[in-house]
Amino acid sequence: MSFQSLQVDHHIVKALRENDLVDPTFFQLYAIPKALDVTSKRILLSGPPNHGKMITYLIAMLSNLAARSDASQTLQSIIVVPNEDKLHTARWTLAMLSKYSPNTQNILEIHDSASLEKAQVELGHATTLIVTVDRLSDLASIPIDYASIMFVAYQDLGDLLASSPSAEERLRSLALNVTGARLFLICRPTDSPSVHSFARTFGEYEDLSVPANYAPLFEMQHYLVPVATKAVEPAGEQRDETPDEDIAAQCHIIQKIVEDKHCQKALVVCREMRNAQIVKGRIEQSPLFSGENARACICLNPFLEDSDGNRRPDALNEVTRQFSQPGIKVATTSEAAIKLLGNFPVSHVILLQFPSTRAAYVSMAKRACSQYGFADMISFIDVRGRECIQDLQRCGLTFQKLPVPALPDDLKEVIISHKKSDGHRVGGRRFQKGKWNDRRDASKDRTGSSADRGETRPKTDRHPDARHERRPSAGSVSGKQQRPRTADAGRKGKSRGSRGRGRGEGK
Repeated sequence: MSFQSLQVDHHIVKALRENDLVDPTFFQLYAIPKALDVTSKRILLSGPPNHGKMITYLIAMLSNLAARSDASQTLQSIIVVPNEDKLHTARWTLAMLSKYSPNTQNILEIHDSASLEKAQVELGHATTLIVTVDRLSDLASIPIDYASIMFVAYQDLGDLLASSPSAEERLRSLALNVTGARLFLICRPTDSPSVHSFARTFGEYEDLSVPANYAPLFEMQHYLVPVATKAVEPAGEQRDETPDEDIAAQCHIIQKIVEDKHCQKALVVCREMRNAQIVKGRIEQSPLFSGENARACICLNPFLEDSDGNRRPDALNEVTRQFSQPGIKVATTSEAAIKLLGNFPVSHVILLQFPSTRAAYVSMAKRACSQYGFADMISFIDVRGRECIQDLQRCGLTFQKLPVPALPDDLKEVIISHKKSDGHRVGGRRFQKGKWNDRRDASKDRTGSSADRGETRPKTDRHPDARHERRPSAGSVSGKQQRPRTADAGRKGKSRGSRGRGRGEGK
């Protein structure tokens, strides 16, 4: 059987990529039969447990089939998803693609039995029916005669088939009674054996399983903020809060990200309450995020704690209510952000990294990638850089390091003024008496670490007071004749215990 890479209209591909729904290799990693819309009636498609991407793929394929069908023919479809988390992904993707595929414009959603009764009346006006089922047994109530193509995306499909004879019987009845439809069963690779066994009972079927070692390239976009804050204090010591000027620079970058990506709604995750309040105040001043004609709505992960830091039991309900309203919302926990990602249409996620919360962001990124498939929709704004990136790379995430949007001149002046306000270290240098006390050109760009700039520093610069030269110890090879060590000779030269003691032996 011959396969070909999925051929999708270039407008759809462009839209998917512009909205960060797929990585560049996405369409090459999946294959479909050449004559899918003509000959294939029942198809089994297993893939990674990344249903956000899987549904995106299926929607794109649906649009492809619609584009290749007769213009006068209405391609009706049913998409079955297991819960609200996947429903919003399918809904948002369909809405985004509808302008490129006129046959998928009218979308009808079914959430419960009441919605299903309403759907029976409105089916004639809809071209795509999205059904949420919490149990596979609910499939029995789906109007199967309606569809010409049907997707069943159920993450634990194999487990259900193995444990529930009634569920298997219902699905078998569904598959046999779909009139002229192409049926797609989507499951995890680990569920493939039981699902394959189930599919074989129908006789011939198409196996489009994605290889078990499938590993998509997740590229989180990483912005290193050109603002230096104080170094992180050791564990147990109080860390200074992030300066307002640093947050102002981050707000500017947030606006640039949303503008460049044309985000319809971005979720900005911010851990510290004070920082979240400053970010909220800053971006509310921008016409991009305010007013009736705002191009985007930035929602900061809503507060789940009260002013004393205690959890509020009713917080998530309040979060849900507020998030559904236009405007900017603020909060401080990544746990709420994960829930928001699963229940609301978010086109981009922006993480504000602060040194004290590195572990929380690693957890946030891992969960967002594994549960919702949003890894390629994440921008990382990092005020310190290296340690957090290394932590995330150890989790299997890769990064596309992007240039930081240029800061406006007035903001640069504010930040520079803040840096010079005291004598603390900034980026490995010390500002004293109106100038930097190193030997390099002070007009150079000092953003980032010296390693990031490709610079090396002489070892004598490790400390401003390190004036002595480095000399070999008594046991090293330096080209000079070495004096034999004796019991009372002691160490000379570079050993740490003798620094600053002059040239006397054993001092």
